[in-house]
Amino acid sequence: MFYQLKDRVRRYRFAGACKGVLHAAPVALDASSNLVVLSQVQHKDVPLYLLAVKSFARQVRPRTVCVLNDGSLSANDCAVLREHVPGVNLLELAEFRSAICPRGGTWERLLAIASLVRDHYVIQLDSDTLTIGPIEEVRHCTERQSAFALGTWNNQKIETMRERCETARKLAHQTDSHVQVVAEANLDKLDDFESLRYVRGCSGFAGFARQSFTREFVEAISGQMQAAIGAKWSEICRLPQDATWGDGIHSFHRQLPIRRRQLCQARRAAYREALIGENAFPDADGALPAYQGRDGGVLRRRLPPAGR
Repeated sequence: MFYQLKDRVRRYRFAGACKGVLHAAPVALDASSNLVVLSQVQHKDVPLYLLAVKSFARQVRPRTVCVLNDGSLSANDCAVLREHVPGVNLLELAEFRSAICPRGGTWERLLAIASLVRDHYVIQLDSDTLTIGPIEEVRHCTERQSAFALGTWNNQKIETMRERCETARKLAHQTDSHVQVVAEANLDKLDDFESLRYVRGCSGFAGFARQSFTREFVEAISGQMQAAIGAKWSEICRLPQDATWGDGIHSFHRQLPIRRRQLCQARRAAYREALIGENAFPDADGALPAYQGRDGGVLRRRLPPAGR
């Protein structure tokens, strides 16, 4: 009960602090770009999302912006989005469900991305991201049609599935039966196991190259994993919340306990300045206040899970 009350108070204060985003210039698009930015948005995160997409588009201009409506967006929410994101493509969550894949988590977004990558480079951008500096690595990835992801530890490498499977089987004897470890330990049950590679990454900010995968591929992976580990696979939708920060794609991701919400003082100060500084979003050509520190780039802060 106290958590929910504090959550409401924090959101109320946050909404007041960043209401200036509603007076900022709309997102500027680039018709020559092949980039599509996709985000799943809920009603209470509309102001947060506008901060995310406007700050990102200052650094890398997309051709099109797509919003996946989780079902809670009101008619007024949609009107606000259309006003601030010209030509925004509003998609419905139900359109991207599959009987073969779990529901919730990132699955609907993944299936939406599978549809969009037929013709475009797609970046999945969470509403709780803020771009506070240049992200040239991301721009280069879109230009080279190279995928990217935020890793989960320093100096991380993309592995073969065999390598990850062997590591997970060792971990499985040392930990509880967490669905991610169980799934990784059964990667050898996938049909294309020997030819696929694997990396743990955060879905909050990720890039997918044009024609990099299909809906059928996602469904095949999900169906084969369901056959391998049974009902355990449905737990993949209930993974813990996270916090990610760093510079562009050279970032790191750290799991935090559910109720631990404060970042270190330097990061908290940078986040506060970027969001509520008097000069934030001054005009169409102005830049966000920059934080000259080791973080820079994209800063993401974990928010309470939906419905809590």
